[in-house]
Amino acid sequence: MEDKLPVMECITLVDEHDKEYEYLVLNRLSVGGKRYLALAAANDKSGVQPGEDFVPDEDITVVREFGEGDALSYGAVTDADELYAVARELEAMYGHLEDDPQG
Repeated sequence: MEDKLPVMECITLVDEHDKEYEYLVLNRLSVGGKRYLALAAANDKSGVQPGEDFVPDEDITVVREFGEGDALSYGAVTDADELYAVARELEAMYGHLEDDPQG
């Protein structure tokens, strides 16, 4: 029997200069009634071989989700208090974020 690799959800984000960035969706979460995605850069240089577990680097990117169904869009979280609230939720899930959002 062939081992099946887990299916990981990926997303492509495009910046204001039309440059594309690939991310793995670590988690979808709701904080304060707003929806967010916790993302890890999908780096094909990671050296991960088929059958190995993917381990994201320590940087987690957070974007806010807008819209419904086929009309979804994503945007940067620019408000410090909003970002810190999401960071606290992620800390509870992943346990490696710093307490000070200013680094």
